[in-house]
Amino acid sequence: SVLVYFDVGGFGVGSEITWQAAVTANYPATDNLFLSFGYRYLYLEYRDGRRVFEGAMTGPVIGATWRF
Repeated sequence: SVLVYFDVGGFGVGSEITWQAAVTANYPATDNLFLSFGYRYLYLEYRDGRRVFEGAMTGPVIGATWRF
């Protein structure tokens, strides 16, 4: 299966704005174990008086889900 994820946050609470998007392909290795491989983009803008941080992190993601 394929999972597409997107969220937006911040709005002046902790950060001005933050958002992320991810796409993963999920493979059922066993009946209970699923492996995920994908890509994620995360953006953050933070302001505290005169200090400003604006940046992004991107790259591959891997994960595992154990269902019981």
